Amino acid sequence: MKKYLFLYFWLLVFSASHAQTRFYQVKALENNVVHCLKIDQYQHKWLGVEGGIVQITADSVIKIPIASPDTTFKHLNISALALTDSCKWVGSYTSYIVKIFEDEKMQFFDFGILGRSLITDIAVSKDNKVWAASADKGVFVLDHLNRKMLFDEKNSKLLDNQVFRVLADKNNTIWFGTAKGLCSLDKTNTWEKYRLLSGQITAITEHQNSLWIISVTERGSELWQYENMKSWTNHILPKRIAETRIMDINFDAKNRLWIVADKVACFHNEEWFFFEEGFISQSALCVATDSDNDIWVGTEGKGLLTTAIFPKKNTIDEKIRDKKITSLDQIQNSTSEENIYEQAIPLKVQFEQGNANLSLSSEADLNQLGNILQANPSLQLRIEGHTDNVGNAAANVQLSQQRAEAVKNFLVKKYTIQASRISCIGYGGTKPIADNRFEETRSKNRRVEIVFSR
Repeated sequence: MKKYLFLYFWLLVFSASHAQTRFYQVKALENNVVHCLKIDQYQHKWLGVEGGIVQITADSVIKIPIASPDTTFKHLNISALALTDSCKWVGSYTSYIVKIFEDEKMQFFDFGILGRSLITDIAVSKDNKVWAASADKGVFVLDHLNRKMLFDEKNSKLLDNQVFRVLADKNNTIWFGTAKGLCSLDKTNTWEKYRLLSGQITAITEHQNSLWIISVTERGSELWQYENMKSWTNHILPKRIAETRIMDINFDAKNRLWIVADKVACFHNEEWFFFEEGFISQSALCVATDSDNDIWVGTEGKGLLTTAIFPKKNTIDEKIRDKKITSLDQIQNSTSEENIYEQAIPLKVQFEQGNANLSLSSEADLNQLGNILQANPSLQLRIEGHTDNVGNAAANVQLSQQRAEAVKNFLVKKYTIQASRISCIGYGGTKPIADNRFEETRSKNRRVEIVFSR
């Protein structure tokens, strides 16, 4: 009897403490669509929104705009996000995947060769492959050498080309939540499908060696647990949330499962709790919990909702200007006004085929660059050489290094720029900006870029 009284008392305390949980709208982001939300090891929150990504720290909200490589759009709208220790991977509405380094330099990968598609989710596996789910093209894959691959219904056992979720578990098995159920690809390249889950898979998370999955069928939303990756359990959802389309799930540090749809629910010790105070959205898209067990919910049209005491500064700062520099004409005589630093700026130079001899047609941009460096003696310059992926990889790196050094030698000799102000690096074919399969796009990868710093 005492045991049951104790449990009853504990449930009352748990319910009472959560009944006081209230959501607050982050005013700096109101009316935004927050498609994706992740929290890093520093407890910084990262959001994918229209036009770029947003970082939230203890006292600031900072937006990092991402200029679109496609002139049809000014900025990329971000729909998917994955964090690693060294970088961030983001997916856009238009097939672009962007790698953002710690210094905020960006590398773009275009998967739009088959037509533009919304990137719905991104995961990075233990072998450093990037897996990007798409709304209608299957799954895009980028390996550690930046080689592109595609898994779809035609060339693999992917159940459907409409993929809502992708997850790489700790065993390096890749899980795909599609419009026709769940399937997986393990490290031995073996595909498996799970007939038990035949609905639309809208959410997947891994917790304590189990997968937790949301399947949406004609009966409504269902919560499944793949315990120890061996046995399946269907946890019966309360009617008030089973009748909704659940969009995301996540666990907090106290092993409580949080579920978001048109409301927020918490599942713990086979008990359900609902939280609606201050929750003003009818369509939540993503959820994350921080080390303080505060809940962060991204919504469609109501921005970000949280149970946390919000940062001191509740306005957005632009961390980098949203004007992308695409030529030297934009920065000549205006370096104090333009944000030219740490941007990869294309240099219009040509070389003789297979060597590092500059052609005469290169002198216009080189002369312009020399004048800029002379007029701004505090500027430092990094010259980056790139090739396509044709031929020997090591030879390509050597050739790209020699071409970068040829540009440096021109500036040092003709404009007497101090050699110590200029560094060179050759990447060979490791950083493509276009598809290497076709000559008309492969030629874009043979390039020299410059990066200014102070």
